[in-house]
Amino acid sequence: MEIPISESSTPTTPRFHCAHCGQNLIGIAVGNPCPACDSLFLVNNPANERCGKAVASLTLGILSIFSAFAVGLGIILGLLALVYARKARKQAEKGLAPLLSFNIARTGKILGWIGIVLNLLMIAFVAWVLYQFATMY
Repeated sequence: MEIPISESSTPTTPRFHCAHCGQNLIGIAVGNPCPACDSLFLVNNPANERCGKAVASLTLGILSIFSAFAVGLGIILGLLALVYARKARKQAEKGLAPLLSFNIARTGKILGWIGIVLNLLMIAFVAWVLYQFATMY
C-alpha cells in the first residue's frame, strides 16, 4: 500500500508522515495526534527510534575514557567514536534517523575526544615515568 504524501512534505524525510493521511509530522510532539486526521502516530514515529550509530558512538566514547589506563586502547575506541558520530550525523541530516541522533552523536564525539586526550596524557605520563627510572640507575 502506497502512503499518500501531502504537499507540505519533503522527499528527504519520508518516514515523518502520518500513516493514515500522509500529513507531514515534523515538529509534532510524540504522543500528540496527527493535526489532519487526529490519528495517533506513536508506533511508527521515528522519534521513538534510536540511531544505532549514534548509540555506538556514545558507548565507544564512554569506553575510551574508561580505558585511559589501558595505554593505546582508548585512542582506538575514541577514533571509532568519532567515526560513528560522523556517520550518525549524516544519517540524521538525510532524514534516515531521528533528530535525537544529533545530540547523542555530539555527546559521543565529545567523549571520544576526551578519551583520546586522556589516553595521550597517559602515554606521556608512562613515557616520563619510564624515562625517570631509566635515568636513575
